[in-house]
Amino acid sequence: MSLIAENESELIWVKKKDKLPDTCCMCGLFTYDRVTVKFVEHLTTQTNNAGCVMVVFTLFLHLLGPIGWILAFLVEGDKEEGKPKIVKQKSKLKMSQCNLCHANGPPEVVEHVGERFSFFVHPRFRDRFYEAQLAAEE
Repeated sequence: MSLIAENESELIWVKKKDKLPDTCCMCGLFTYDRVTVKFVEHLTTQTNNAGCVMVVFTLFLHLLGPIGWILAFLVEGDKEEGKPKIVKQKSKLKMSQCNLCHANGPPEVVEHVGERFSFFVHPRFRDRFYEAQLAAEE
């Protein structure tokens, strides 16, 4: 649930190292409070259990003739190739948010790319965030 009206919200991208203003990202009021925003992404990868050693061993068994073929078939039948593996990628970031807004929950991550997070924030937070970025560059 967001306290920001649809027509007021602004999308910004925040990095972990960015200096955040002392302004609540939801209501735009002054605050020193920071909340931890966690983002968990589930990635699915294909595993390959057969290594080069196993391939060479199987080829060697094929050279032994029919008995080797049977042994190679039995060895290959035991392994589970291509079994999907789920990996969790966790990221977290400290964000400015007052205690009143935090009662409704931490800010929601819209999108996450590398070390960057995107949020819908109050326009006052956005303006002060960009001012802090300009001051940090100088």
